[in-house]
Amino acid sequence: MPKKAKKKTVVRREYTRADVNGLRAHSKAKTPVVKIAKLTKRSVGSLRQKALKLGIRLGATGARADAARLADNVIMQRRKII
Repeated sequence: MPKKAKKKTVVRREYTRADVNGLRAHSKAKTPVVKIAKLTKRSVGSLRQKALKLGIRLGATGARADAARLADNVIMQRRKII
């Protein structure tokens, strides 16, 4: 008879004052959310929820982000052609 899989326990960490200050700094610097998530060891969803509660934006937004995505798409298309 196969063994039952153990459930993974969820570890919740509260945001410290330093975490919030760091999040605000990353917001001003327009650091990509994925990069912030790796640095802080928190999920992208967690960071976005906290930013929403703080009333700040995360990551590159607006025309600059659209231009970066467009450039990435062009590069990927060129790689497929070559």
